[in-house]
Amino acid sequence: MENKKVLFISDGTDFKRGKGIVSRSNLRILNEVFGVDNVTVFTLVGMSGINDFPSMENKIISIQGYITRIKSLLNIIGLRHYHLSRSTEKKIISILPNYNLVFIDDSYFGRLSRACYALNIPNILFFHNVRSYLSKKWLKYIGMRYFPAHVACIYNEYIGVKYSDYNIVLNEREFNLFYKAYKKNPDMVLPIQMEDAFKLSDSTNAKFDLLFVGADYYPNVEGVRWFINHVVPFLDNKIKLCIVGHGMEKYRDEFDILDSVVTFGTVESVTPFYNSSKIVVLPIFDGGGMKVKTAESLMFGKVIIGTKEALEGYQRSEDIIEANNRDDFISSINKVLACDDQGVIFSDVNREIFQSNHDMKKSISIFNRVFK
Repeated sequence: MENKKVLFISDGTDFKRGKGIVSRSNLRILNEVFGVDNVTVFTLVGMSGINDFPSMENKIISIQGYITRIKSLLNIIGLRHYHLSRSTEKKIISILPNYNLVFIDDSYFGRLSRACYALNIPNILFFHNVRSYLSKKWLKYIGMRYFPAHVACIYNEYIGVKYSDYNIVLNEREFNLFYKAYKKNPDMVLPIQMEDAFKLSDSTNAKFDLLFVGADYYPNVEGVRWFINHVVPFLDNKIKLCIVGHGMEKYRDEFDILDSVVTFGTVESVTPFYNSSKIVVLPIFDGGGMKVKTAESLMFGKVIIGTKEALEGYQRSEDIIEANNRDDFISSINKVLACDDQGVIFSDVNREIFQSNHDMKKSISIFNRVFK
C-alpha cells in the first residue's frame, strides 16, 4: 500500500479557517497512511491568495483558482466549481492516470469524480457538508444572485455521489441529509479529526472569562454580533469576552463598543487565548457539517457553552452545555463562573472526548483498515 500514488485535490488553502484545518488534517491522514512521498496535492487558491499547503512536505501543484469575478461566474455557468476553469479541469484530468487513488476534498468538485470514473481510477469524495442542503440555505440568505452557484453546486454534488467510489461525511446529521438527498448511505462517518496541538505552556498576560474563536465568516460574525447585543449587556460588567479569529479585527469598532469586549482578530496562535480563558462560547445558529472550533475547544479542555448547531455531531458531557437563546446563555455562564474559584477552568472530561473521538491518530488507523 505504501507504493500507491495518491492525488489530493483541495481548495482548503487557508489553515487558519475551519475548512482549511479539516483539509490539512485530511492530507496528514493520507500522508501517514500512504507516505508523504506518495501523496501529491493539487490545490486551487481562492480570492485571498493564501495558500498554506506549501508548508507541508508534499509535492504541491498550485493553481490560482479565483482570478476575476467574471471568470469565476463563467466557471459556475459551465457547471464547475467557481475556482475550476475549463483549462484547469483539463490539466487535472491529464494527470489523473499517474495516480492509483484520488481524494477529492469537497463535493463541489463532483465533475472530477466523474473524470476518475471514466478513467477507472478509484476516488474518495469528502463532504465538509452536504451541499445540496447548505446551498439552499445560502440561496435563501443571498437571494437570486446566488442561483447560478446554487445550480452548479447541486449538479456537482449529484455527479460526485453518482461516480465516487467512497463517500465520507462528518456526522449523523450529514449522514441523514445525504440519504435524504441521494437515497443511499454514505460509506463512512468520520467526525472532525485534528492533530493534537494541546499544551499548557503558552498563555496571555490577561485572563478572560469568555472566549469566542472564529474567522470572518457569515455565521461566525452574525453569531458573535447576536451574543454581544443580547447576552453581554445582561452579564456582570466584570465578565470579559475575548474575540479571536482570522479577519475579525475589521469588526473591532463595532464589537468593542462595550468595555467588557476585546477583539484581537487575527493572531499568530490561538493556544495562549484558550489557555487564558475560562469558558468558550459558541453562539452559532447557521451552517452545516461540524464546527472545527468545537473540536479545538475540546482539545484544549475548555468548558463549552454553545448552540445546538455548534455542538452538532459531538459527544456531550457535563462540561458541554447547550444554549439556544439569551436566557440559556446567561444562566449557563453565571452558573459555571459561580463554581469557579481556581482561575482558568480545565475540563478533563472534554479533553478525553477529544482524545477518544477527534484525535487524528484514530482516523489514521481507520483509513489503514479500510484501504488494506
